Amino acid sequence: MTTVEKLFTEAEVAERLNCSVARIRKLRAAGRLAYLPGRPVLVTERDFNAFVESEREHLKTLTGKRRKRAKKLLPPEDPPPKGGLSPEFRGRWLAIRMQMLRERQAKR
Repeated sequence: MTTVEKLFTEAEVAERLNCSVARIRKLRAAGRLAYLPGRPVLVTERDFNAFVESEREHLKTLTGKRRKRAKKLLPPEDPPPKGGLSPEFRGRWLAIRMQMLRERQAKR
């Protein structure tokens, strides 16, 4: 049985990374984000996940302002399962998530 891999358009990738489509095009042109050429340009889920992981690894080497700027490109990580969350962590995670949602709506 063949499994079908999930494909994302440039707009969907931009939404997941909370950035512009132009930024996704620059990442493609620089060779940092693998894609399937055509109309529309598509990115496989495996390539998207590989890009996010490579950015996380790169982020570990950066410091200061460069790290803060690069961190904006990563999607927010989901919290661990409910049972393992401390109230303090849950509160911080929810605050960050709500701030990101407000910023996204303010852009529209």
